[in-house]
Amino acid sequence: MERVNIPATNHIKSLAVLFEEIYLPLLSNEHNKELWPPTAAKDIQNQIKQMQRFLEETAQMMSTFYSFCISTNTNRDICQ
Repeated sequence: MERVNIPATNHIKSLAVLFEEIYLPLLSNEHNKELWPPTAAKDIQNQIKQMQRFLEETAQMMSTFYSFCISTNTNRDICQ
C-alpha cells in the first residue's frame, strides 16, 4: 500500500470535528452529568473549554503555516 502524505491541518481539523460533534455533546449533556460530583462536572467543563480553544487555535496556526508553505517555494524542508 502506498503511503499518502496528508497535511497536518487535515488531521487537526478532523480531531476538532470529532471533538465538537462527538465528545463535546457527550460531556456537555446534563443527563450524562447527573451522577457526577459538582466539582468533577465543573472541572470537566473547564477542560472542555480549554480543549476546544486549543483545537481552534492549533487548526488556525496550522492553516496559516500550510498556506505559507504553499505560497512560497522556499523552506520546502520545513514544510514537509
